[in-house]
Parts: sequence; structure tokens; C-alpha cells
Amino acid sequence: MDQGRLHLELFKTACTGNLDRFKRLALKHAEVQGIELGKTIGKLVDKDGDGCLHFAADGGSLSVCKYLLETLKLDVDSKDGRGDTKLMALLLSKGAHVDVATRLGTALQIAAGFGHQDAVKMLLNHGANPNVGSHWNMLKPLYLAIFTKSWESMELLLQAGAHPNDVSFGISPLGAAARAGGADVVTRLLEAGADPNYKMNTGLTALEMAAIFFNHEIMYILMQTECGGRAAFQEEQYLMAVHWFEEALDISPKDPAILSNLSACFARLGFGIDAFEYATKCISEKPEWRKAYYRLGFVLNIQKRYDEAADAFNKGLELDPRNKELKDAYMNAIEARLNSIKVEEDNTE
Repeated sequence: MDQGRLHLELFKTACTGNLDRFKRLALKHAEVQGIELGKTIGKLVDKDGDGCLHFAADGGSLSVCKYLLETLKLDVDSKDGRGDTKLMALLLSKGAHVDVATRLGTALQIAAGFGHQDAVKMLLNHGANPNVGSHWNMLKPLYLAIFTKSWESMELLLQAGAHPNDVSFGISPLGAAARAGGADVVTRLLEAGADPNYKMNTGLTALEMAAIFFNHEIMYILMQTECGGRAAFQEEQYLMAVHWFEEALDISPKDPAILSNLSACFARLGFGIDAFEYATKCISEKPEWRKAYYRLGFVLNIQKRYDEAADAFNKGLELDPRNKELKDAYMNAIEARLNSIKVEEDNTE
């Protein structure tokens, strides 16, 4: 058998898993080469750079893989000519470097990019770094999972510590999700700490990206975050906050959180009637929510309706008896009521 035919037979046998025949052919090849068996098999590759280990892995030939790794001690980080690290469970169990980088990226990047959630899980379980890319592929695994809409992979990566603000070529994971994902995906990224204010290489924020693609549900979520009403509220720009929250209310007219936020804004602006209206609407939509009663009590306090304010805070406490904010507000309302009575008595003397 000539050398070319022998090589083809070795690769074929490695792939099909006929271990006894593979051993015989391997010994014959080593005798012809005059080199130690492990070294000669390790050097044997086809025109694409694929060796016996890759053919065995492609064919699912576990017995040949074990023989190559355990008996011949082949390199567990062996790569083929295309740059793929194909050997998964077996190679990982033999100590393969899980973050080895190739021209297509790390194994985790490749798995995330193709939406192979089982492979992503296996690699992460073996210690793959969820934030590592390669010199050739700078797209982070989290971005790739979002881009390919592999939401299970995204969740696995976030649980493993993937940074929600790692940018890939100027695009944030949140920006990618605002275009390709759903409301639950955006919410999950925000919970993980994604920055809604980041401006991508296009100059757009995630909110603006969602607006371009007419994704109203995502717009509604982002309008309530730090990039919208909440940011304006924290900066005491209450009129601007009202604008953002009213935009969100157009999308979701009965959302208790928006109604609560609008009540808070109008209370800060001194618009008692509006603040009271939104607080009562909030209670109507979610009567079991203690924050709704806090909003109502806050408005009534401003209007010096202390008895009613105390009643509102007390109802909130019935729902959440240990809430310190409500306890303090209730006591302050009682104290304010007593002080107002004292002032009235002093004025009558």
C-alpha cells in the first residue's frame, strides 16, 4: 500500500472507529517512517491540516479518540487547518485548554455564534471565560449569542459572569437586543447591569435603536430606565421625567409603575391634583402594591390632609408590615397631624 493510500485509510478508519484496524495501519505507517508511533501519527495531517484526532472526533469514534489521547499521548489542544477546536467532552476531560484561541475565535465564541447552547453550557462548566475573545475574532460570546438569538446561551453566559456592557465593534449587547431581541431579553440585560445610556458606534442608544425598528415594547421598558424618565427624575428634571413617563404610558396605559412614577413627578412639581389622580389610578390597577399607598400618602401629606395620609400609609403597612419607609411616613403623618392640632389650639387662645 503506497503512502497516500495508507494515509487515507488511516483517516477513514479513525473516522469509522475500527480501532483494531487503525492500530495495525498506524504501526505500519510508523515502520515506514521510522519514527516513534505517537510522533508519526501526531504529525500526520491532510491538506486542510486535519489529523487522525480530528477525523476520530468528527466520526464520533470514542475508542479511537481514547487510544490517541491515552496511549499515543496526542496533543489535546490540536487544531485543524480551519481553526476549529472540535473535540468537546473527551478533550475537555483530558485537560484541553478551554480558552485556546483560533482564527475563528475561542470554542465558546464559536458555540455561541452558532447557537449551540449545549456546547456553551459544557464549555462554561469546564471553566471557559465568558468574556474572552481572540486576536482574530473580537466579538464577545454574549454579543454573538444575542446576534444569533440564542437566548438560552445568553442566559448561561450571564449566569457565568459575562459582562453586559462589553462592546463588540462599537455595539453593546443591549443595543443588539434592542434590534434583535424581545422585551424579556432587554429586561434581563438591564437586570444584569447593562448601561442603557451607552452610545454605539452609530451614535445611537439602545432606546433610539428600538425606536428605529418600531419595537414599542422595548421602547417602553427603556423609557423607564436610566436613559429615560428615571434618569430625569434622579436629576430633578421633573417635567422631562413626566414627558418620558407619559410616552411610556401611551404604550402601556395601565402600568402601575408608570402611574406611580407620574404621581411622584407631579407631586415634586406641586401639581397636587394630577399627583393624586395618578396615585389613585395606581391603587386601582394594583391594590395589593404597598408602593401605591405610599404615593397616595405622600400626595395627601403635601396637601396637609394628614389623617388621610396616615390612613394611606397604614394600608401600605398592612401589606408590608416591616417596611421602614412606610413606618416612618406613617409616624411623620401622625406627628404632623398632632402639630397641626396644637397650632390650631394656640391660634384659638
